[in-house]
Amino acid sequence: TLESIRHTNPHPIELHREASSTHDAQAWWAMGHHDRLEQVVINLIGNAQKYFPKGKPIQVNLRARGNQLTFSIEDQGIGIPLSDQEHIFEPFFRGSNTSAIEGTGLGLALTRKFVELHGGRIWLESEPGKGSTFTFTIPTQQCAASVGVPQ
Repeated sequence: TLESIRHTNPHPIELHREASSTHDAQAWWAMGHHDRLEQVVINLIGNAQKYFPKGKPIQVNLRARGNQLTFSIEDQGIGIPLSDQEHIFEPFFRGSNTSAIEGTGLGLALTRKFVELHGGRIWLESEPGKGSTFTFTIPTQQCAASVGVPQ
């Protein structure tokens, strides 16, 4: 997914991977619906592209700790006003500073629903004029690296 987005993206995407231990650095296996998890990543990177000046990198972080996978997308875009942040995952809600940018207000609502259906959670950190970081977690299982079978 990330590789296909990289090839069609006007922004450089920086991918950072981190594991809290050697055990965590083994292959990860996230239980879930591939298409829905892919849509979560596409929605979040798509929003970073839409609300972010071209040419600056979008930072993607992937971290495994214990039985949890944390994925975050960070941009240096327009940011989200504090008064809008508590509503940003509601259907049809759009930030008060986005009227000139096309959108329906459904992407983040669907993203939150898909993450929650996988037993995860999603949140944001944002400051107007400085950018946003959207982070979600989903449960994982360790895999035997050589055969890719859940342990």
